Amino acid sequence: MRELREHIEAMAARFWERLVGRTSPSVAFWLCAVPLAAGTAVLVARFPLSVFPQYRVGEVLRTDVIAPTELIVVDPERTARLRQEEARKIPPIFRFYPDRAEDARSALREYFALGREQFARQMEASFGRRALNPGELNRRRIRARLEAHVVAPLRAQGAPFPLTEEIVSVWALGQSGESVLARLEAALQSVMSRYIRPDGELRELAENLTGEVRIVPAHVEPLEEIERLQEHPRVRASEIIPLAEARQAVRRYLSESDARLYGAWLADLVRVNCLPAEDLTERLRRHATAHLVATTRYAPRQLIAARGQIVTPQIQAALEALRRQAADARPGRRALGLCVISLVFYYALWRFAARTRVYYLTPLKIFLLAAISIFAQLFIVRAGLAISSGVAYRLGTFDSPEGYQFAIPYAAAALVVAVLLEPRLALVVGLLVSLFVGVLARDLSSLLYAAIGNIVAVYGVGRYQRRDTITRAGLIIGAANIGATGLVVLSQGESVVLGPLLWNAVCGATGGLLTAALAAFALPINESLFGIVTDVKLLELSNVELPLLKRLAIEAPGTYHHSLIVATLAEEAAKAIGAHALLVRVGSYYHDVGKLVDPSLYIENQRAGSNPHDRWPPEESARRIIQHVSEGIRLAEQYGLPRQIVDLIPQHHGTRRLHYFYAKALERAAVLGTPVDERCFRYPGPKPQTIEAAIVMMCDSSEAAVRSLRRPTPEKIRSLVRRIIEDMVTDGQFDECHLRMRDLTRIRETIVQTLGTIYHERVPYPGFREEELVAADANYEAVPSLDFLRMASSRLDEDRPEPASSAAKCEPTPAEPEGVESAALSRERDVAESSSSTPSSSATGVS
Repeated sequence: MRELREHIEAMAARFWERLVGRTSPSVAFWLCAVPLAAGTAVLVARFPLSVFPQYRVGEVLRTDVIAPTELIVVDPERTARLRQEEARKIPPIFRFYPDRAEDARSALREYFALGREQFARQMEASFGRRALNPGELNRRRIRARLEAHVVAPLRAQGAPFPLTEEIVSVWALGQSGESVLARLEAALQSVMSRYIRPDGELRELAENLTGEVRIVPAHVEPLEEIERLQEHPRVRASEIIPLAEARQAVRRYLSESDARLYGAWLADLVRVNCLPAEDLTERLRRHATAHLVATTRYAPRQLIAARGQIVTPQIQAALEALRRQAADARPGRRALGLCVISLVFYYALWRFAARTRVYYLTPLKIFLLAAISIFAQLFIVRAGLAISSGVAYRLGTFDSPEGYQFAIPYAAAALVVAVLLEPRLALVVGLLVSLFVGVLARDLSSLLYAAIGNIVAVYGVGRYQRRDTITRAGLIIGAANIGATGLVVLSQGESVVLGPLLWNAVCGATGGLLTAALAAFALPINESLFGIVTDVKLLELSNVELPLLKRLAIEAPGTYHHSLIVATLAEEAAKAIGAHALLVRVGSYYHDVGKLVDPSLYIENQRAGSNPHDRWPPEESARRIIQHVSEGIRLAEQYGLPRQIVDLIPQHHGTRRLHYFYAKALERAAVLGTPVDERCFRYPGPKPQTIEAAIVMMCDSSEAAVRSLRRPTPEKIRSLVRRIIEDMVTDGQFDECHLRMRDLTRIRETIVQTLGTIYHERVPYPGFREEELVAADANYEAVPSLDFLRMASSRLDEDRPEPASSAAKCEPTPAEPEGVESAALSRERDVAESSSSTPSSSATGVS
């Protein structure tokens, strides 16, 4: 099942790539809308027929059947007899297997060679050698010994070849006996060259009136063209002999002595090489007699069958002809008009989809999902109307199809669109379905009933965060359908009868349950085809028992804890501006999974001991830190995470700079006099493409920066977060996502409030002050100030060469001399604590 799903997803991806990559959105819309409109017109144009109910042969007619116009009806019984008589005049087809003769000859040679080898081994066991000379063979004692110790044991074991006196003498002298083999092979070949069929009376020959059969090679396939079948030769049926007769004929091709010695054994090697080909015969006869029909003509207003008459095959054929005649009345103009109307509706749906924003879906995908849902819904309605009409006339209690039509799931498409896209678009889909249903059923009451169900489906489903959401929606729709059935009866002005009213209610409730069942079936298919990640899928991915999250918690506990806090910050920020809160929370869980490749490179996972970055040049440290982005993408794809989650991994870093290692490189460059290429310290991107990715970026950097504060007071947190977000804006990280300034302010305030709650200042316990227990270590995740970067950059402006190209490779600078202390960096370690100026931008190169 998983392989099938992956295959469907791959086919859908190739379809989108070809459709969107090679055409503009407008052209792609018309390429999709025209076939959908044509198919919709075909569905809607074929109106259900309730005038002529379905009857089976043997039932009693409840009404008179009169031909409205001249009617020519094919009589099925007479036609069947006519075609059967004509088919018997066509010779049957037999398949000929010429390779059976070679198989028989091969078996003969194999048995002969095996018998000779067994004889030779027995000779060697008895006489110590495999052959005698003629003198020895003529001695009576040797001959008796040969018979007793060689021939008799072989016969007792069941010799593969008859041990006649002739063959024993030949083999005893060490000769091959090829002359005997040649005589037997010639006789066998003569028999196997004839057409040999199985024994018994074959129906194909007994019913054959021509006395001939057609022989075709065995390799001819059943789907071969009829004309080519007729090119094969025809022979007399007497030339195809039974297997028993062929075995008797072997003796006639042998001499009298050979027939006596070898005839019975050789006859067992004869095989059947000609078999009746029933599939080819039936196909040829059906093709040759397809044009033969026996008809009955009815004049206008002629009585075809009277009420109470038993339905015969001829009456049933007349009813089918009347049904087809009514369905085919002026189909061209009606289908054309409905096609134009459908195209207008689909164009309106396209314009609405173009103004709809659904995360990670293009307007074309939104339109196709809605349009295909409408088309599938109409197909279900069309089938439901046909089934309800047929079932109603077969049950005597309720002979009106209207009650059964209440069980049709009219709201399945609206329910699917409401869950996967948004309620406004689902409402449009439901209204379009209701309009088409009114045209299809030619009844405004059906339009009213469908509209009520669709509206309830749109506004009764809620958030799809539990698997039973669809079931609850189906129950709500069923309850609404029960009330709608009563409204329909009242709108028609009919008398209220308890029995039919209760039956209508039962059918309405059934329609709600069927709506839920169809929606549950369609949801995973549409998720795979259109790459939609529902809330239920996201909730499943947030399970901490999943392998990837469990690995992160065990192998990189610091990163795991950081991810949990970022998820909390991001979820609250997303709720503040109406973004996809669940997506940013789950995406935050996985945004740093690339650190699993080497967790010890990141400060939050390091224990007391050596820091690997102390031994590496800044360029090497930056390269290894940046590598966790590509590794994160690889792990996410390996564990099958959705594309929406995978894309958050590189986008939450954007093209930002690793400030700590860049500052360290500037300091080293000032000491060693070497240039620094800033591109070696920037992430590859892309920049955030969605508001959700921008939220994760801000929350990730803010949390890492605040964690580096020794005493995180509310003023420090607010100042730090403000400088970080301002640096992101100045760096152009939000240029490619639709993030408004008021949303940016709300996100910042939400982050500050949440961080203040998490990292609030604690009351120091006497005797357990931080400075009395352990000295604060340098944290390469802390953000250096902009003033230091500007100062260090200005010192190198004159010596820094222009980079050759954007693809230049980052080579590590020579290791700094032993004993050289980074004074500037030492000052920067406490910048967030001792200075009133706030840090800049990203908290760390690893965030």
